[in-house]
Amino acid sequence: MGPSVLLGVAVLATSQGINVFVARAVRNREKIRRKHTDTRLQETSQYVEAIRHLRWYGWHQHWMSKITTARQSELNWKIIVSLWNIVLWIINALGADLMMFMTFLGYTAIFKNELRIDVAFPALELLGLLHQGLRRLPDLIVTFLNANVAINRIEDFMAEPDKEDNERIGAEPVSDGDLELKDASFAWPGRTENVLKNVTLTFSAGLHVVSGPVACGKSALLKALLGELDLTAGQLISHNGPIGYCAQNPWLQSMSIRDNIIFTSEYDEARYKKTIEACALVPDFANFKDGDRSNIGENGIGLSGGQKSRCALARAVYSSAKVLLLDDPLSSLDQQTAEFIVENCFKSDLVADRVVILVTHRLDLVRGIAEQRIHIADGGIHGNDADTDEDSSNGSTMLGQSDSEDKALEKTPEAIIEEPAAKKFEDDENREHGEVKLTVFWQYIKAGSFLGWFILFAFALTGRATTLAEVWFVKEWGEAYNRAGPSIYTLIRGDMSVSTLQGRSPFDRVFDYWPNPADNIYPWLIGHLSIIVLQTFSYVGVRGGFMITTYRSAKSIFQGMLDKISSTTFHYYDITPTGRLMNRMTSDIGILDGGIAGTLFGMFDSSLSWISAILIIAALTPLFLLVSVVLSATFVLIFLRYLPTSQSLRRLEVMLEVLSSFRNTDGV
Repeated sequence: MGPSVLLGVAVLATSQGINVFVARAVRNREKIRRKHTDTRLQETSQYVEAIRHLRWYGWHQHWMSKITTARQSELNWKIIVSLWNIVLWIINALGADLMMFMTFLGYTAIFKNELRIDVAFPALELLGLLHQGLRRLPDLIVTFLNANVAINRIEDFMAEPDKEDNERIGAEPVSDGDLELKDASFAWPGRTENVLKNVTLTFSAGLHVVSGPVACGKSALLKALLGELDLTAGQLISHNGPIGYCAQNPWLQSMSIRDNIIFTSEYDEARYKKTIEACALVPDFANFKDGDRSNIGENGIGLSGGQKSRCALARAVYSSAKVLLLDDPLSSLDQQTAEFIVENCFKSDLVADRVVILVTHRLDLVRGIAEQRIHIADGGIHGNDADTDEDSSNGSTMLGQSDSEDKALEKTPEAIIEEPAAKKFEDDENREHGEVKLTVFWQYIKAGSFLGWFILFAFALTGRATTLAEVWFVKEWGEAYNRAGPSIYTLIRGDMSVSTLQGRSPFDRVFDYWPNPADNIYPWLIGHLSIIVLQTFSYVGVRGGFMITTYRSAKSIFQGMLDKISSTTFHYYDITPTGRLMNRMTSDIGILDGGIAGTLFGMFDSSLSWISAILIIAALTPLFLLVSVVLSATFVLIFLRYLPTSQSLRRLEVMLEVLSSFRNTDGV
């Protein structure tokens, strides 16, 4: 093509220069969209975690409106970003198409060369390779922009101040298990106001009881000993080994009771039997069909409050930790059960030679066995708790002495742990194999706009037609130099020769009325420009239809899912893990926001390309049909093996997306 290529390069450089500013606008708006996505994720996760209580108190409608508002804001900004992406795509597509046009214009109109077949099609093929790459450039730019936004968010998170290391402020871990606070003050992370002030305490082996009014700093003291609070003054001498922590709100996993108690420790049958007996769990296990092998569901939903507390206490006691921090495990127990645990657990050799720090209001049960009694008020230590007289009637009726429980007490720990393995408390999530069913796509299509789908497919057909028309037009252009037949001018004069039109197809005969390019090149240039502009804007129509269908489908399906989850039975929450609901309403929404529509359009566009290619090549070379059958059969065989593997990898990708994008309300 010679120097004429420089004209195309100039057009291409101009379009890419404009794209710098458009890409910057896309990046800024993508940042805003992600902030709205974060808001929707936060509102949704909080709603799923507290959905029971919100429904009990009639607050779920208000929270649903907050989620709907956040979702609408997210979709609105998604539309804005999509419009800017379309502008980006138009500039790239026109730049690529005009590059080819300006090259042809320079070659023919400026340098007066003939664009014959032997020049046109190699040039068309080589420029087409660059053209295809440039058409993918907008998607690549968007991908890099999204990656840039994500990396910046990660960098902002990683740039946050690190938690103060105790060693940097003079802490000296010891090996004998003692804990000590020397005139220490603590604040919650990120706060400046101290929640504990000038605390001086020593915790050696034995039971240490911490008491005080509500919200005085008892739990904060345990968090401080764990290193979860910022040390603002003084010194914390901590333990250099593992610490057992029993939270005020018991943390349990969706597994059997035995697995929750053993956790990561090695199974010691004698120790396990002694632990469950000391924590008054034997009567409960006897009432369960599958004993300690019973699955308790997510967060221990299958247990009562007292049972949860005792399972968490048993896990701490069973562990090998030399330091146990117990945050009020007796609060949800009735008087008889609490007395039993104090007598059989806190006085037993299970906690001998261990530092046990117990936060409790049940002072009447532990005064006689405590090595140290600490009373906290207003964030400071205010004398021995022997001077206080707290209410000790805080309990629940979890192990009343009914006839059925009297019979349950007859079972021994040996009989309990020999129960067979139980079925899972919640239903397993079914995993489909093979291809995605057409009903899934049909549900998505119905949820969207039929007008949008019509626009999408109509413009896709137009785009494919213009792509073929461009090749056909260039072919006629190159052949027109060899024709001395009639032109539009000879038609006007009325001296057209019919013989010149014989032997040509009706499609080819359309160009018999065009002038010879050697005489007048401009009609051919205008025709080529019209085709590539129509081709560009047909694919713009595809993007517009894609945007409409994605918006309508994503909005409709998300709202329907939210309504169904909010109005289902409470039993559904019992058998469905919160993590599964969270996965559906957070990471899977990304599939609704473009994944399915992209798959549908990709399938349709690939089918159009395949069918048009087969028809054209078969019309020229019928023998190729045999080759195409072999190629198609080979593709199907490979695809059937590829599909299951790709689905498994996609599930892993979704899990990683959830882990990387979701943080709960505690910032963990």
